[in-house]
Amino acid sequence: MVGRRCVSLPQPTSFAVSSLRKPILTWLGEVTFCFGWVGMVALARLMFKALDYGGGIDIWNVSKAQHVRFTKLFHNIEIVARIGMFFTKASILLLYHRLFIVDGSKKTGTWWAIWSVFWYNLLYALALVSTVITQCVGKPTAIVERGKCLNQYAVLICASVINVISDLMILTIPITVILGLQKTKSKKIRLSFLFAFGSLGVIASLGRLDYQVHEAKRPNQTVIVMVLSMLK
Repeated sequence: MVGRRCVSLPQPTSFAVSSLRKPILTWLGEVTFCFGWVGMVALARLMFKALDYGGGIDIWNVSKAQHVRFTKLFHNIEIVARIGMFFTKASILLLYHRLFIVDGSKKTGTWWAIWSVFWYNLLYALALVSTVITQCVGKPTAIVERGKCLNQYAVLICASVINVISDLMILTIPITVILGLQKTKSKKIRLSFLFAFGSLGVIASLGRLDYQVHEAKRPNQTVIVMVLSMLK
């Protein structure tokens, strides 16, 4: 009798843990998607605001006061864009986790890939945001007023390169999983084609990087920065 009672007691199992984990990941996916959407709305609002400070107008037709305000606003655009982009990519990665990771299964290569890309994007977002926020700390007033606290060209190029790598990794994960499925070749191609629409984001990132390499050092920053912001 005692043995039967012991057997009938609820036992902690991996299934119980995994069944709890799934709704949590679903909730996190929805929250990150919402934050990503809010970030895009905020970015659009800042872009319209930049028009009041000379955004889209040749720099030689912009007053010094407007240019100073435009430079400060661009720093805010960088921060909002990076935070919004992180949440958007996080929501995609959490969706991958729900689609491709079986509850209670061992940590596969796909599991490690998803979470490696997640932390890669998080650390990159924190590094960029902290760099932009603290760029003028301890700098002379004259440099701060000119908005020359940081080598913006280097920051923009590095950010674009990291972003392209991130987009490629996010695109590769589902296609790799699909190719490993026990399906016919035609079905694998059709499924891969669906996720391959993400390659449009990679193409946009590559286009943005190419534009930055050739244009970001030019003096007409009030126009160039607006173009780069629209390509985020």
